[in-house]
Amino acid sequence: MLSINATEGLNPTSLFIKSTYLVDFLPDRLFSPELEPKGPIPSWYLTAMRISQKGLYALQALTVLAEHYPDDVVKIRDIASAESLPEKFLEAILRDLKRARFVNSIRGAGGGYLLKRPPEQIFLGEVIRSVDGPLAPFEDAESLRYRVKTDQRHRALFRVLLDVRDATARILDRTSLADLCR
Repeated sequence: MLSINATEGLNPTSLFIKSTYLVDFLPDRLFSPELEPKGPIPSWYLTAMRISQKGLYALQALTVLAEHYPDDVVKIRDIASAESLPEKFLEAILRDLKRARFVNSIRGAGGGYLLKRPPEQIFLGEVIRSVDGPLAPFEDAESLRYRVKTDQRHRALFRVLLDVRDATARILDRTSLADLCR
């Protein structure tokens, strides 16, 4: 894992970066001790996709709704309880998911939330993009493609970063909520 130190750049650590989980998608050989830079790590070395706490909570909430699809409407307090999530934060996340057309809300005593589409048709990539933005380790795909074409000196590095981004996107774009519930 890596952490960010505002004065020194990136430093190896086993700690989480505030509310961001770092998901390592690179082969282990790239992180072997012999290949790691000594001292401060340049910013381009951070090649992990960031999934915010909000993105993680959104996926957890959608998974609960997928488990109850299509029959049950699930209350916020039940989702929060099932996944040990903060209720107030979950309310805001579910509002955002409603605006993004992943869920519907039902008002009233028997109200709550339910998926707008079958779990087989909601993919992790689209949820993460909706909540956190592009699936890129440090830039969006277009910026990386541009750098591959224009930066002769670092072309190989940007090609690897683009490959990491593309592999991540392929996995997340073919994994549905239904896959998580199996």
